[in-house]
Amino acid sequence: MKRFIMIAVMAICAIGVWAASPKLACAEFIEKCKRSKDVERVVISTGTDSYYRSVNIENNPTLLGEMRRAVEKDRKLASNTVESYRGGGEEESVILNIPSNGYLINIGLSVRGNGCASLFVEGNPGAFK
Repeated sequence: MKRFIMIAVMAICAIGVWAASPKLACAEFIEKCKRSKDVERVVISTGTDSYYRSVNIENNPTLLGEMRRAVEKDRKLASNTVESYRGGGEEESVILNIPSNGYLINIGLSVRGNGCASLFVEGNPGAFK
């Protein structure tokens, strides 16, 4: 009987961990930027059917490096990745699709040659629970 209870508890814990939403480095980066004077703009939109966060920067190589590291960290969770390059590297973008709780979380990074970059995280609110 003890063995059965132990197996049941372990199964419930495993299901809880499996169903938990991923901890996203990009979402954490945007949250960190909310009160930073180094960013151009942060947008936060939450509704019953949508969750959206974005941050824009201009001419800040330090923050751009942090953005790129966050995207690379979240890339490991992605089931699909789309990359595009234009003008010989003058513009680049990457979009990640990360499955979570039966929904997709989309993460996008756009970098332009003039030092501007934007990062967004969006999806159904159920994906983040």
